[in-house]
Amino acid sequence: MDPDAGDMLDAGPPDSGYDAGPPLSCTDITRVEPTMGATESVMFDTSMTATRPRDLGVACGNTDPELRWAPQEVLEIVVPGSGPMQVEVDTAFPETDFSFNTVLQFRTSCETVPTSIFPPSCFNDQSADEVRARGAVTVEGGSTVYVIVTGFSEPPAETMQVDEGPVRVDVTVTPNQRPTVTDGALLLAADDVIVTATGSDPEGDPRGVVVNFYDAAGALIDIYGDGEATLEGDAFVIPFDPAPMEVDYTGQGIVLGTQVNLAGFVRGVMIPRVGFRVYDGGWAISDMLMVDVGEAEEVGFGEACGGEQICRAEMRCVDAICEGTPGATRACGMATAFPDIAVTADTAASETVRGTIGAGRGDFAPIGSCTSDMGSVGDETIYTLTIPDGTFDLLLTTDLPGTGDTDTIVYVREVCEDSGTEVGCNDDLEPRMLQSEIEAFNLAGGTYSIFVERFGGLASGSLPFELQVTLRPVLEAGMACDDAGEANRCRVGRCSAGMCP
Repeated sequence: MDPDAGDMLDAGPPDSGYDAGPPLSCTDITRVEPTMGATESVMFDTSMTATRPRDLGVACGNTDPELRWAPQEVLEIVVPGSGPMQVEVDTAFPETDFSFNTVLQFRTSCETVPTSIFPPSCFNDQSADEVRARGAVTVEGGSTVYVIVTGFSEPPAETMQVDEGPVRVDVTVTPNQRPTVTDGALLLAADDVIVTATGSDPEGDPRGVVVNFYDAAGALIDIYGDGEATLEGDAFVIPFDPAPMEVDYTGQGIVLGTQVNLAGFVRGVMIPRVGFRVYDGGWAISDMLMVDVGEAEEVGFGEACGGEQICRAEMRCVDAICEGTPGATRACGMATAFPDIAVTADTAASETVRGTIGAGRGDFAPIGSCTSDMGSVGDETIYTLTIPDGTFDLLLTTDLPGTGDTDTIVYVREVCEDSGTEVGCNDDLEPRMLQSEIEAFNLAGGTYSIFVERFGGLASGSLPFELQVTLRPVLEAGMACDDAGEANRCRVGRCSAGMCP
């Protein structure tokens, strides 16, 4: 769904029997009068709906036929009570066809198409594997809310989804006080942007920060370039990850430079201040807090964090100490022990393993020097390698028959969760060679993490690889050595006549 897409169409698809036409009056609707705190259920089958579709507008991505022509039902919800109320509408129930890609649009007037991007009025997929929509808004008790229940029209055939069918809609209304924000920070961390916010939310479900940008004169900036700067239209939403489910909260959200060049925009326009508004699960919004833009100091695993000290990627600040994110910690804990390598004080040795790499993005990414296309890193398989006491070179390669055509990225860290402890990384051996090879020199004894990652985060299926790891002793001056530099290597200079200089 693209709120920034082009102009709306003027007519319906051929032979549809529908046209865009003028706004339709809301005469054929279902009235719902829920009781405070209770759930009211409504059942209908949109494939039996005769009412021609209403235009959902560009804020709902309605620029092409996809969201124009699916059958629609309209709920008129009379909100009980007084003060701010959360109205939640849910379609994810067994009575709703599992493949019905439902769409919900909230309106304060049935005939008026919402135009604001924030707060959202349109809700589609809950997740990649749940296309039945759920959405919520916060309005005043005693008001009326209209919800258009429809489907995402003509979904691609390979998705096995439909745009009409039986649906159960549950409506629940509960009090929802606005959150507050008392402190916050927006820090630029290399190519990433990190926001933190502290405050309270009576219902304990703060979800993130909506950010507005201001120039040195204090004027709101038109970040989307439509010629008009507004709080609703020039808002950038940054969810907390993870969302803190507590009344007195501190939340953090990250905008990765590999996804959006927000840091480059802030630096390029020289934005000195931003406005923070925290929103909750029902899109109740706090008053604005003005925050200065700062540059972050990245710190590592086990180091103190907070304020301008932020944890590097794949970590989070917990009780003022950097630790791995839940996904990174889980993946590191499930790493496979690499076989012991029978290296001696003066003779290199190797071991080889075969494995597979799954699909998806994975939990980790190598540092920027390893690959020029960070958006293409994928899932990873992790090994823990124990290097004995002494000093060794670590040589790794996937340029082996068991790797086949798998495009690998290999990197090594001293601390699994901490990208700042990377000691070596390689994507391609050379242009048009997809396998990887690392030579990491002068490593001390200890435990290291080896990552074998697939290039291509959106690819599917598992792919094979073969990994060889070699430990080569590093020798001091005056020690007997291998002139060829294969069995061992001198720390300083080259081995000559069997002796390290």
